[in-house]
Amino acid sequence: MSELKNFIVYGPGRTGSHWVESILSDLYGQGDSGFRADGNLDVKLMPDRWIYHTNLLERLREVQLEVRKSVTLIYCNRKNYFDAIMSLYICYRTGEWYDYTDNLIHPFTIDVTEFNNLLTGYYSRHDKFNQLTQEELHDDLKGHTGVRYPKIITIEYEDLVNSEIPEKYIAERLGLKYKKTQRWSQVGSKKNPRNYKDLILNWDELLEIYEKKNMWHKNNS
Repeated sequence: MSELKNFIVYGPGRTGSHWVESILSDLYGQGDSGFRADGNLDVKLMPDRWIYHTNLLERLREVQLEVRKSVTLIYCNRKNYFDAIMSLYICYRTGEWYDYTDNLIHPFTIDVTEFNNLLTGYYSRHDKFNQLTQEELHDDLKGHTGVRYPKIITIEYEDLVNSEIPEKYIAERLGLKYKKTQRWSQVGSKKNPRNYKDLILNWDELLEIYEKKNMWHKNNS
């Protein structure tokens, strides 16, 4: 068996982190779930391993130093943040986050300022993740430490969704054994079938904004 055993799965919204978590759960056995005080499902306990999932970067700081050294941190990212935000808006409109239908929704316009704020947030979280995970491990007088994780594996959403067998792709990326199951993560829908461009009336305007900001970020990172 691979030395990779326990996992922390982190990713901002619409980057595939819930999908990765469900694949790991399916491959290695459903277990008991733990809940934080805020009601969000974060921890899955299985017979011989555990998975901690979060969409919040600050949660990575809360993990104890000893735990960070012994887990694999899976960073779920999306190469195209424009697609992530468009997916987010469609999900809000339909209420369909994981299982998709062909129910009719009317075209709509996205507020440009709101779009800009969301886009800035994605780049900011990506930069902060890189900064935080590169910090030196240390103890200060308050007992806090840096957040470096010795083992980090990045899963790009585009690579996952376009792989022939996403579950096998995850297993291979983590060096774990793949087995086929009939659980949701392997038989459920993974990609919204709707044409986003037809539903968002100011698509071209938003795409132009994204392309300019993306070029600026590449040149200044």
